[in-house]
Amino acid sequence: MSLSVKPKQSFIKRVLIVVGIITFVIVFALLFVNAITAFLLAFTAILFAVFLRGLSDWLSEYTGIPSGWSLVIVSILLISIIGAAVWWQAPVVIEQVRDLRSSLPAAYENLKEQVAQYSWGLALLEQIPDLDAIFTPSGQISSISSRFFTSTLSILGNLLAVGLLGIYLAVEPKIYARGVAHLFPDSKRERISEVLVKISQSLRWWLVGRVFAMFIIGIFSTVGLMYLGVPLAVALGLIAAVLNFIPNFGPIIALIPASLLALTISPMTVVYVIALFTVVQILESYLITPMIDRKTVSMPPAITIFSQIFMGYLLGILGLVLATPMVLVSIILIQNLYVEDVLGGKTDNEFSTKSMDEKADKTVEEIKV
Repeated sequence: MSLSVKPKQSFIKRVLIVVGIITFVIVFALLFVNAITAFLLAFTAILFAVFLRGLSDWLSEYTGIPSGWSLVIVSILLISIIGAAVWWQAPVVIEQVRDLRSSLPAAYENLKEQVAQYSWGLALLEQIPDLDAIFTPSGQISSISSRFFTSTLSILGNLLAVGLLGIYLAVEPKIYARGVAHLFPDSKRERISEVLVKISQSLRWWLVGRVFAMFIIGIFSTVGLMYLGVPLAVALGLIAAVLNFIPNFGPIIALIPASLLALTISPMTVVYVIALFTVVQILESYLITPMIDRKTVSMPPAITIFSQIFMGYLLGILGLVLATPMVLVSIILIQNLYVEDVLGGKTDNEFSTKSMDEKADKTVEEIKV
């Protein structure tokens, strides 16, 4: 009798364990899905903190100003520069963006008229819904307008949260790095600190490259579009600059409104606009990006594009924007913690971290304290 009871109890125990594991996985998945936006916003705050800390460290290194005061100076300078730019160009940009919203539908209709001249164009237009059918009072435009106020407050709240969190992270980054390192055994903490420094340096240089490229592309695109006589050149240049933060897909998206407005002038102007954007992207790809790549890791284009498609489909625009820096972090973690530490191998030049100098070693020592 006792022999038959024990197997039954053992079976019930195994069933309970399996049910517990399944329940834990389901709960974790639900929490992850619902908290993914918060995770992405936290990662955005980390990027902002890395950017602020990079500028303040550079100022402190070359001027001897204490790091705390250099962070205050950098923050004030950034706020002043952004405020001056908004005060100087905000009226022009706001007016052009307003005109752009009203001009794009007309440019789209003009494109349809041009395409409709060809037989293949007629077949294509049959598959594309008319703008009036999309933006009807009972359709999408009504939904957008009803949620506009809530969405605006949500965006402003998210920006405020990211800004405050980024500033707090930038004030004392070593405290948080030390906290992460202390989650691991004593024998692994130095290695974890070293990897965290590599991630910080690579993200810092990637951000420097992105911001510099955005500035260059914004200036060149605006000047070029003005020269070509394309309307709303300032707004289009601003769109090109902002979207350039998204590698690969950003420039293509920015080209669409510029081409539509260029078509209102002539088809040849569209060719000139495409040539302009191509030349500007070649300048960015073969001059700015290689200089930055010497300071960070090489990211294979196929992996970057796949991650952008995957995260854009899964998480929307925020996933698309953050896909590249998240891939950068993933590559560094895989290189150091798996390929080198677990497999005991060496990463080749194409996938290896390219800068771990004396300053990085000093930072690791400070984290360990």
